[in-house]
Amino acid sequence: MRNRYIGVTLLAALSFTAGQHIYSREMADDHDEVLQNEINQLKEELVAIKDTIDFQSSLTKTLENMKKQETVIFDKVSLNEGNAYDKTSGVFTAPSDGIYSFSWTILTKAGKYFVSEIVQNGQKVAYNNSDGRGHLGWPLSTSHANIKMKKGDKVWIRTKDTTGHYAHGDDWCCFSGIKL
Repeated sequence: MRNRYIGVTLLAALSFTAGQHIYSREMADDHDEVLQNEINQLKEELVAIKDTIDFQSSLTKTLENMKKQETVIFDKVSLNEGNAYDKTSGVFTAPSDGIYSFSWTILTKAGKYFVSEIVQNGQKVAYNNSDGRGHLGWPLSTSHANIKMKKGDKVWIRTKDTTGHYAHGDDWCCFSGIKL
């Protein structure tokens, strides 16, 4: 009888241990799945951070009497995440497809004006009119445009017609953009 008792006890202990092992393996599988989901989420966040496109530029030199549709080159860059803005040409080139948000500000002076436009691949998207005629002081005008772009598309600011009479330098005029 004692052997039977030991056998039953041993069988129960083995069953309990096997059950614990199965239960532990299921918990480990669940834990592995949770960890894998967290890893995947972190990878997505890292890609989003890596794909950050953002720039801020300003005009250091005063511009006067510019030609028709001449590019306004904002030559000082304080931020250029993604290196998509070229301060030598004044052109932003989309590194990836998406919607980009741009704004630009022009400061002119009394008696002068500066009409500019933002263009995508040479096509006008929006205007900015800073007009100091008949005013005292320093008129300031800001415009904004959200533009759907494909990789390689280009955006820049240029004068409209021959209306680039005066844009004040010294970092008062600026051009910025960000991928939404």
